[in-house]
Amino acid sequence: DTDCEDSSFKLALDRFFRQKGLELFSRLQSQMSDPLLFLNIAPSILDGAVVGSGHLLRQVGELGLDPQQIILQLSLGRDWNRPLVEKFIRFQQQNGFVIALKDVDTNRGRLEAVFRIHPDILKVTDRLTRGLARKAERQDDFLGVVKQAHGLGISVMAGGLEGEEDALKALEYGADLLQGGYFTRNYGDNAVLDLGRKARMMFLA
Repeated sequence: DTDCEDSSFKLALDRFFRQKGLELFSRLQSQMSDPLLFLNIAPSILDGAVVGSGHLLRQVGELGLDPQQIILQLSLGRDWNRPLVEKFIRFQQQNGFVIALKDVDTNRGRLEAVFRIHPDILKVTDRLTRGLARKAERQDDFLGVVKQAHGLGISVMAGGLEGEEDALKALEYGADLLQGGYFTRNYGDNAVLDLGRKARMMFLA
């Protein structure tokens, strides 16, 4: 069956690169203070055989890593198997992994569906953060998402930040983590270090 072979190949490839990422993180973590690793998980590879297999937990355990250092990041498209995704998330949270949902559509109905899944982190992308310091409508939307998420005990990451003004505004409006090209380009600058004292940041593009 071609579809089955294709799925098996995707899963094998995903696990291979995930293993390489975990091995690199294992070697580098001693050089960092309180490091976190983001691992992208494609919902398309999740099926009944994968969810609950414990393969990722074994990978992490063999390298002596703490699952709480690992943030499993899922991007939900328009068509996703909600029961399967929910089962995956619950299983991994029970094992100590941190779950982040990214590229979330801020349409009210879809956002409420995401909140019912209850990830640990909700990542808001540049669709809401670009121009956040200047656009009142975007500010209202961003603040609404943050308030809803915090009310449910979910942390909010403001992603796609390309400028200091937007980063400061995101922080002012309650973002728990900041991420974007601004931090990559300006790592070590006093302004960035000052932000770092107020929020835990991911220096990633």
